Amino acid sequence: MQSAPRPRRVRLLPFGLLCLAVAGLLCTQLVGIAGAHSTPKKKSAPVTPASLTLGFNDAEVDLFSNTADIATVMDRAHAAGGTVWRFFISWAAVAPTKPPSLAEAADPNWSGYNWSAIDATDEEIAAAGMTPLVALADAPAWAEGPNRPSLSVAPANTWDPSASWYGAFATAIAKRYSGTFVPSGASQPLPAVRDWEAWNEPNLSVSLTPQWTPSNKPASPTIYRALLNAFYKSVKAVAPQDIVAGGTTAPFGDAPGGQRMAPVTFWRQLLCLSAGTHPHAICHQKVYMSAISHHPYPIGPPTTHAVDPDDVSVPDLGKITSLVPIAEKAGTLLPKGPKPLWITELSWDTNPPNPNGLTPALQAEYLEGALYVFWKQGASLVTWWNVRDDNPSPGWVTTLASGIFYQGPTVAQDTPKPSYTAFSFPFTAYRVDGVAQIWGMAPAAGPVEIQVENGTTWTTELTLQAGANRIFSGTLFTGVGTNLQAVSATDTSLVWTTF
Repeated sequence: MQSAPRPRRVRLLPFGLLCLAVAGLLCTQLVGIAGAHSTPKKKSAPVTPASLTLGFNDAEVDLFSNTADIATVMDRAHAAGGTVWRFFISWAAVAPTKPPSLAEAADPNWSGYNWSAIDATDEEIAAAGMTPLVALADAPAWAEGPNRPSLSVAPANTWDPSASWYGAFATAIAKRYSGTFVPSGASQPLPAVRDWEAWNEPNLSVSLTPQWTPSNKPASPTIYRALLNAFYKSVKAVAPQDIVAGGTTAPFGDAPGGQRMAPVTFWRQLLCLSAGTHPHAICHQKVYMSAISHHPYPIGPPTTHAVDPDDVSVPDLGKITSLVPIAEKAGTLLPKGPKPLWITELSWDTNPPNPNGLTPALQAEYLEGALYVFWKQGASLVTWWNVRDDNPSPGWVTTLASGIFYQGPTVAQDTPKPSYTAFSFPFTAYRVDGVAQIWGMAPAAGPVEIQVENGTTWTTELTLQAGANRIFSGTLFTGVGTNLQAVSATDTSLVWTTF
């Protein structure tokens, strides 16, 4: 997608010369979240900020017929630091025929189910050393609601799905991927799925209809609440420890009656809260979830806010998370307690191959910046879309060139973009009041040197400590146009130029 222009970066004096040029300024390093002082090249006190788990979506890879190619892509994803692989289960594809009863629908052994592709993906994820995150969507035609309009009005698999049948099928998948289920003819149980999302982008008409009533009142949040509650209760009845995320909302909306409902509007309705600056309960309906999920696809750099107050891009997650304690206090959101914030879709395209994309260097910078902005807002999981660029379509309208690998003539010939390094060793240094806010995720725990370019050499100005969560952070006085990089053992981040 097209990016808005970023601020122009002007190269100024290297750090050491800048200190000499600015009279009266003490060029010390400010280290750690609390701002403790240190001298150059000294180790800082370790900090223990919240963890951030990284992973991938790649729908084209899930559909590969060559298992060796799937293994290659997933191994690359894991090598880049991805520990989660998010994939879709299409309810319609697994259950093309209506089961005779809800009881049989809840049985993973029912003969009408086709699990082969899902089982294979689940096993491939485990073989690559990652954990699966499953999103369940796409209602079979037999599970859609009455009075279905034409496909031009309501896309296939979206119309008012039955919550009771959805819940029964959720029981079947939770049992099958409980970690104890042994398929017929197998000797080992299938790998467990512990993380789930109910539906996908239910605030879009391509995923769930109707979005609005004939009088342009919100309709999809009520439909989705029933689906989410049925899914949550079914999964938890099988595996109480599993995490069920709700929302999975898309970032932008239209005017009432359009094809997209603004995510804040959707969330308020889902949580039974009023609009305005002081939301309060407006109904007694309850919704159940143990995590919050959103897809803040951006327009422009990762620090750019959405224009519409009810849209939610990368830096706007508080518009959703601020509603959670209000709904919990009102008793419309259960269970009470901390709810992880998941960002399960995000991307920027590159040019090449998409003529409308960013330069590869800018995509990498935006990826790093987004991870930092998410971390600051309390996100615990980010899954990037894609590992490798999609197969091209005319105008790139329906596909993404957002991989951290360019697509080669074969999967084995794919080549990494700068975003591969950005993903495996993200490093940022946004300046606030003349101080660079150093943040990153090293490939492994241990000391991380923050280096400044001085002419043709790099000088270590600060050493931080990456904990077991790989995260390091601190502060460093810099001017505009300073080139910084982070070094962890034999790994070096991309260069960050301050602006």
